[in-house]
Amino acid sequence: MRSTPRSRAPRSGAIGVLLGLALVAAALPAMAQTRDGVMVRVELERTDELLHRAVEVVQRSGDPRAVADLRLASQVQAGAWENFNAQRFLIAHQRTMQARELGGRAVRVAQQQGNAEQHARRLLDDAQMKLERARECVGEPPSDQAARVLQIARTRLEQAREAFHETKYIVAIEIATQVRRMLDDLCARRPEHQLSTLLESVRDLLERERQNLEACGPRAIAMLDRAASQLARAEEHARSGNREAAVRLADQAKRLVLQTMHDCQETPDAADVDRILEEAAAALDQMAGPVREAGNADAIALLDNAFEHLHRARDLRARDKLRQALAEVRVARNLARRAARLAGVRDR
Repeated sequence: MRSTPRSRAPRSGAIGVLLGLALVAAALPAMAQTRDGVMVRVELERTDELLHRAVEVVQRSGDPRAVADLRLASQVQAGAWENFNAQRFLIAHQRTMQARELGGRAVRVAQQQGNAEQHARRLLDDAQMKLERARECVGEPPSDQAARVLQIARTRLEQAREAFHETKYIVAIEIATQVRRMLDDLCARRPEHQLSTLLESVRDLLERERQNLEACGPRAIAMLDRAASQLARAEEHARSGNREAAVRLADQAKRLVLQTMHDCQETPDAADVDRILEEAAAALDQMAGPVREAGNADAIALLDNAFEHLHRARDLRARDKLRQALAEVRVARNLARRAARLAGVRDR
């Protein structure tokens, strides 16, 4: 029996509906891809911006690990764009997030490098000062054991300096820390020298801070005068054999100086900072020739460090960071004083 037109109509309508649904279903992935493409482009452009900002930080640090991470990040990001242009949006998204992580790691490494450099520089300066103090601790002539320890300390400190110049700051920190501990132990073995070491350290502290704390006004000067008086009495008791009184008075003098430093934490006067900078520069220039002529390598290294700190002090002053500038001047004067003493040159 033939089918009538009426019986064929429902089948045609059903086919039309099914075809329409199929077309809509086929369009959905394209619509999703278009939407995903917009979102992925946003992420790619964000990564581009982050990597662009990272370049300056990494180049300034010079850390080879950071440079390598940033180079790899750029390569991965280039691959992400290639996948994006080929409409492989999922892969492009994965690659750009990987590039972003690499760029972030490069910045973190570069920032750690800057902090490590400052820490290593401070430890090297301190280890050098401890080496000079240890020479005084062991006396003349030093025992065979003390002489061996001093030689090892000098060798290790030179290794730390080499590591620093090669930007291996973590290695420099580790070696310098070992040297400091070694020298501290060496001095601790000779208790008969502890009083003289205490008196000398307080005397150095007082002389150093008197030059830097004048900017704090008459009260600071009065406190420093009291400290000088206490120190003089301590030295008199030490000469007469009254060790207990000498230690007590030396500690009092030290506390007075430290209290003065604490009280002078307010921003100093710019004119006073300029004057102190000029005086420090003149003093270093005056002793530079005699120290270099003496030919002592350790003294010359101390003097070079002193000039580096003076340069940083000038830079800080130019940026109106007055307290930090004074702190750098303090370090410069201290290093220069020790250089002069080691070279047998009178401190000017």
